[in-house]
Amino acid sequence: MMYIVCLNSTIQNLFHKMKKITFLLLLFTSVITPQTDLKIYDIIDGVSADRIKADVKTLTEFGTRNTFSDTISNTRGIGAARRWIKAEFNKISENCNNCLNVFYQKDLVTTEMSNRVPHDAYVVNVVAVQKGTKYPNRYIIMSGDIDSRNS
Repeated sequence: MMYIVCLNSTIQNLFHKMKKITFLLLLFTSVITPQTDLKIYDIIDGVSADRIKADVKTLTEFGTRNTFSDTISNTRGIGAARRWIKAEFNKISENCNNCLNVFYQKDLVTTEMSNRVPHDAYVVNVVAVQKGTKYPNRYIIMSGDIDSRNS
């Protein structure tokens, strides 16, 4: 009988300690886990299927976006497409008090690098960077790979 009482008492003590530990763990994790910023829901609600469809349609209207296509024309080829995207990023920046740094990023590809490269050319991307206002060392970087190459 003595052993059973001791065992019951030990089990009860263990149970109470486990409850305290569980409570502390729950309290600790709720304090350190990041809370969802409600602004994210505004961003999600702002996504428009119609806008995406219109942007894709615009990109297809450049005829080709092959890496080695026309870079001079304002209506056809990869050059026209990238200038359109840069102009779109600039419009977004104007609407947020010039919050974006929009620029071209380029890299030279050569025939020595791949048999998919018919001639040396620059691969140019459009990049938009938004620096944090509250945390200036944090950034949002936007870019897209819109060109194509022969496979």
